[in-house]
Amino acid sequence: MKKYKVYILAVFSLLIITACSSSQEMKSEKEIEKKSTKEFTAVAEKLYKINEIESWMNLMPGGESSFHLSGDVILTELCGLDMKSTRMLNVAIVQDNKTLIEFKPNSSKGDVTGNNSSYFQFSTNRGIKMPPLFNAEKSITAILSFTDGKDEFKVSIDELTVQKIY
Repeated sequence: MKKYKVYILAVFSLLIITACSSSQEMKSEKEIEKKSTKEFTAVAEKLYKINEIESWMNLMPGGESSFHLSGDVILTELCGLDMKSTRMLNVAIVQDNKTLIEFKPNSSKGDVTGNNSSYFQFSTNRGIKMPPLFNAEKSITAILSFTDGKDEFKVSIDELTVQKIY
């Protein structure tokens, strides 16, 4: 009987030690994930800065519903592109992991004084016909693509709310 108690106690102790060590590992992984997110955000802020971005649906009577997007972003030389020849390539609108809209925006470029950065203002041309799967109640992701003719750089703007204009 004593042998069984010792055996059960040993197995129980082993289970407790294993559980404690795996919970410590999980905590460490969460801390690493949190640190990685902070580091990514810090790096992203050095590569680009979103000054302003607006998305809305024109639902005014007398015409078809249309989607609109406008904003401005600053790219720094740290993004890896040659700022002198960089231009905005296109914009993709993603919702529920599906690209619903892709368009070439109206865009203008300017240089930022004091460093090797470029400032881009962009917007949809006149508004884009709403695709059938578009749900204005859900947020969207806008993926802005830039190129210098050799390389491409993408800026992803998550959780954009689509305003409704009546």
